[in-house]
Amino acid sequence: MTRKQDRLYREMTAAITDAQQAGLSAGADACFWIACDYWERLKRDTDPEGLKYAAVAIEFFRNIKPKFTSQIQYATMLSEVMLFIPQHSDEKELYWKGELKRYGRFYEKYSEFIDYYEKGERHMDGIYFTRVKSDTISEPRMRYDEDIRFCSGKDHIVRGVLAHRSYNVFVAGQLKLITSSY
Repeated sequence: MTRKQDRLYREMTAAITDAQQAGLSAGADACFWIACDYWERLKRDTDPEGLKYAAVAIEFFRNIKPKFTSQIQYATMLSEVMLFIPQHSDEKELYWKGELKRYGRFYEKYSEFIDYYEKGERHMDGIYFTRVKSDTISEPRMRYDEDIRFCSGKDHIVRGVLAHRSYNVFVAGQLKLITSSY
């Protein structure tokens, strides 16, 4: 990560931390827009022509881009979950236990790649983390991730792994709050 990219990331995380003080619902919305803004800044500061070089692309798509886009996905997950929290306290524990299974479903779908990524393997990086052509994208992309100049075959899964990890920490915290009130 370059100094400028690192600075952008630190600024983004600081702004997100500040926004989270507004409470869960307002904070999630603010965090979404903050992360989107910093993702756009990162794209403006990244020369897409440089991403045609494998080493540059691999570093960007494996390590840099997902740090920004995972924050967008995490904020989206928080916003979604806020819509469906049951009102009755006896239903909340069951609800949050169900949400803990979300990563399991994600992992099951992408287990082979996630194992590769989490073990720190690198032998497939030239395939997984280099730019794709528009006709090779098989999965739908999020609106903030449609610019083909900034897409690789698997960066969206890394984004998902990072977002789900943060989400699981949040959900476990919600469960702890409920069970400690008994």
